Amino acid sequence: MSTLVHALLDHEEMPKRHLVLGLLGLAAALLVHQGRAQAPPTETLIFPAGGDTYVDAALPTTNFNADGHLRADADPVRISYLRFTVAGLNRRPVVQARVQLQANSTLADSGGTIHRITDDAWDEATLTYDTRPAIDGPALSTLGPVATGDIVEFDLGTAITADGTYSFAIDSASPDGVSYKSAASLVGRKPILLLTVATGPAPSVRILQPSEGASFFVGDPITLQGTATDMAGDDLSGSLAWRSDLQGDLGGGATVSTTLARGDHTITAAVTDGLGLTGEARLHVSVTPQPAADTPPLVAITAPLAGRAYTAGVPIQFVGTANDLEDGDLTAGLAWTSDRDGTLGTGGSFTRPLSAGMHRITASVTDGGALTGSAEMMITVEAPTTLEVVPTADAYVDSASASANFGASSILSVNSARTTYLRFTVNGIGTRQVVRAALRLQVDGSSAAASPAGGTVHTISNGTWGERTITAKSRPLVDGPAFGSVGAVKPGQVVEFDLTGAVTCDGTYDLALVSPSADNADYRSRETLTPPKLVLALSGNAPIVAITAPPNQAVFPLGAAVVLTGVATDVEDGDVSPGLQWTSSLDGDLGTGARLSSSSLRVGTHTITAAATDSNGHPGQARITVRVRGPNAAPAVSITAPADGASAPAGTPVILAATATDDFDPDPSASIRWSSSLDGDLGAGGARTVVLRHEGVHVLTAAVTDSDGATGTASVTFTVNPTPPVVTIVAPAEGTRVFQGTPLPFTGTAIDATDGVLSNTLHWTSSLDGDLGAGASITAGTLGIGTHVITARVEDAGGLAGEATRTVVIRPPNVPPAVTIQAPADGAALLAGRPVVL
Repeated sequence: MSTLVHALLDHEEMPKRHLVLGLLGLAAALLVHQGRAQAPPTETLIFPAGGDTYVDAALPTTNFNADGHLRADADPVRISYLRFTVAGLNRRPVVQARVQLQANSTLADSGGTIHRITDDAWDEATLTYDTRPAIDGPALSTLGPVATGDIVEFDLGTAITADGTYSFAIDSASPDGVSYKSAASLVGRKPILLLTVATGPAPSVRILQPSEGASFFVGDPITLQGTATDMAGDDLSGSLAWRSDLQGDLGGGATVSTTLARGDHTITAAVTDGLGLTGEARLHVSVTPQPAADTPPLVAITAPLAGRAYTAGVPIQFVGTANDLEDGDLTAGLAWTSDRDGTLGTGGSFTRPLSAGMHRITASVTDGGALTGSAEMMITVEAPTTLEVVPTADAYVDSASASANFGASSILSVNSARTTYLRFTVNGIGTRQVVRAALRLQVDGSSAAASPAGGTVHTISNGTWGERTITAKSRPLVDGPAFGSVGAVKPGQVVEFDLTGAVTCDGTYDLALVSPSADNADYRSRETLTPPKLVLALSGNAPIVAITAPPNQAVFPLGAAVVLTGVATDVEDGDVSPGLQWTSSLDGDLGTGARLSSSSLRVGTHTITAAATDSNGHPGQARITVRVRGPNAAPAVSITAPADGASAPAGTPVILAATATDDFDPDPSASIRWSSSLDGDLGAGGARTVVLRHEGVHVLTAAVTDSDGATGTASVTFTVNPTPPVVTIVAPAEGTRVFQGTPLPFTGTAIDATDGVLSNTLHWTSSLDGDLGAGASITAGTLGIGTHVITARVEDAGGLAGEATRTVVIRPPNVPPAVTIQAPADGAALLAGRPVVL
């Protein structure tokens, strides 16, 4: 690296003030990788002096800016000043800082001492000894003897930490002064500042929750959750530091629960790695006062982590919280669901496995006011990356018992006299590639099972041996190549013999396990609870792709920005989301990445495809449809009843009917709102029946507003013709006859289509006696003798009269009958027993 730096620095045409060269730390890059202990990659930044000169006590008013020298001396006192402007650190830590100078013709016993000074306002064109800045900073480093042409470096320690302007002074305690080349020198090395900084990327920080722009109420317990990884992939999430620009420190860790004061907050999650590199992420949230009305619960999911890939069949932990401003902690009532697997469980924490695929996980809870709060997130669950196969046959043979069969034994034994045979039938590889294969055995638990040699596994060509018939006499030849070997084994130990390359596809595989050791190693057979297994790691799984935004069948106006986001995970390659390729069935290629935005989609229904291909060339994709619509048009409304200009008597029910169509919304007819110019609002619906209250000409209007706020209307005129009130005499009955002087009650009703009930204003008259009174009920007790025609009459507000009549008969007052006895005569004498005429 030093050769490259010096070659660049010897270039005589370097710009004086603005040259900033970035040099890779090649030495660090060439280090052999030896784990986390290797030196970090670095980059060297080079900055020329933005100002340099010296002052001389012997010439206190002289400026030496045009001089090609920088001098430091004790007698006379000479001090050199340098200023550098640093840019491009971008918060990276400075590993080393030094000022590099070239000595002029000199032989000094000291190269001087460099100091950081606080005064950056001095001007190299006017600076003199009398106007020199104070040397108010400590000594940073001192050089020993220097000779003509030497390239020397002053170590600045930790003086430079960030972008900015830095001034330095070089003085000397030696009367044997030193001279360096200045920026005004025509030859040689000009002053430069060398900064070595770490080049590795800063930690990657991602805030999982809350979402950007989220809104909360004062008092809400807000969950802050994030992840952080450094360039080596180490998890730094637990070291995240959270801050609010309004509230300051909020706590530390991957997950923090806090409350925020009212206002608009910028939340920052930051972490610093072992190299001093800092990564951060920011988002904005707003906190408003708690409303008087009931508020829904606030739900947060802290596990599993959104966007992470999990393995099917392996229990996954689910953790969440639910809090309500009115009801308090509702975590115990959380209900969890998956859009793939349905109901998952309840409460704040539980574990359960999920099926393979993309899952939208939802946690929800309902408070005492029947308001529901929920949270949701997406995770990928991948099919197992390994295939485990148990043997269909296994046995060992023993040359010391050449005719014996041990196929039913719970032990598979191997030593110099014993050979173990295993047969596996493999299904499930399909078109995938076997990345790794291994024979996994468990040593038996007895002390006698241990051995200094666990054996070597071979493939064999004979596939006809039988588990319950094989003996040392009939055993197959071990004719295949050797694969993995295992050294010393202990009781209960699980060991694996590498078989990579031996198993490549579905089929039957026969294996033999041999050992040169006289000390047998005993493994458990397939007759036990821990049988042998052939473990296969498979590649060739296609990436799982999910489109997370926009939702399927979303609709956008022409020219709107359509933001497409997706995730793609692969068993072998991990997260391949950055390689997502987006296409439209109408517009073709849209771009690449986990997130992109397009505002140029044409009008129509688009099938949006997000596709990813893994390193093995296997494609995965997901599709949604979105609709792009043209400029919004108001709904078209047509009134089908009543006809324009129609009329009806007051009080007649009127049928209102209309239809509406819209360029985007489905049939909006049910949302039609009716109104009358005289009666006001008449209700909503495509068809309804009303009674118009006011007589006269009504303008009937049907109006409907679409989802984009455009309103369409139609109107007709309709006349309500006046009608007189309807009068009914309830009592007395027609033809009623009463004696004069008998009280006779009269009762009637009067209903007007427009004015309503007018009974209390009825006016009663008699054809013989004239006015009888007014009201819904009257009593007449002085009607004259004779036949009366009784009339009940009323007028409505429009002057129309309605009446009804009833006939009643008033008889003279009742007297006793007159009786006269004509025979016998008063006082006449009658004979007993003789008939008498009366």
